[in-house]
Order: sequence, then C-alpha cells, then structure tokens
Amino acid sequence: EYINNLKTLINVISNREDIHLAIRHRNTNQLNSKDLLSILPKNNNTQIYSEGSFDDYLISCDILISYSSTTIEQALFASKKVLLWDSVGKYNHFNNDTLNTRGLNGIWFASALNISEKLQEVIDYDLKFNYQKTYQQIYHNYLISNSQKNTLDKFN
Repeated sequence: EYINNLKTLINVISNREDIHLAIRHRNTNQLNSKDLLSILPKNNNTQIYSEGSFDDYLISCDILISYSSTTIEQALFASKKVLLWDSVGKYNHFNNDTLNTRGLNGIWFASALNISEKLQEVIDYDLKFNYQKTYQQIYHNYLISNSQKNTLDKFN
C-alpha cells in the first residue's frame, strides 16, 4: 500500500515542474531507500531522503503529504499545509466530516479519485490560519471521541 500510494503520487506530479516531491523514508530491513528508488517510477522532480532531521525537511517544505503520522501534528504546529493522502480511501488520520463542519483550515483529504485536484487546491490555497486553534480543535474532538467510546464501552 505504501509503495502504491507513492507510485500514484509520483505519477500525479511527474509533469509538474513547479513541484519537488521529497520522500522522507526511514530505511528498514524490509525496504531501504535504494530498493525503494528502484521500484518507483523515474522522474526528475522526486527524490528520496533518508538522512538528516525531519524538522529540517519540514521547515523547508510547503505541504506535508502523509497517510498517518505524528508528523501531521508537527506540520500543523509549524503552520504547514497538510494533505492526508490515502489512495484507497480507507483511512483518515482525522475525521474528515468533523474538520469540514468546524471550518478548520490547513488540512485536506485526498484519494486516488481526486489527488490531482486536491493537490492543486492545496498549492493554490493562501494559508492564513491559526494553527493552534486547528490543533486544539482536533485534540478536543479526539478527547470527546474517546470519552464517548469509553462511555459506550461501559454499556457493552
């Protein structure tokens, strides 16, 4: 799934000279950067990085694209745009409906059906939002959600 998500994303941006896709990959025994590079489609605007501090990459990026990670919260604190990317549409790090109904800015959701459009929307968006309010609202919703779950668990 990880590799398929990356392949789809690379294909979407392959003709975009205005985009440099920096893939921050952690080498593992199962998949190192060299092997990952050999599997992914070749283009001039994608590079895999496995060295250095994540914070350095975050500071220099315009948009964080992630499936699920604490890097999402780090990006919000750093006032970065976040695109939650799941090519098969089965997972969201945050609840999409909750974020949309609360009017929070800075977070977008994309699937394989709309990744090109969403990526352009994120690029074009002039991000002027209070990231602390966004993060606090997400955390508040998380606490409420867990509280409700714990209450329901007591009845089951």
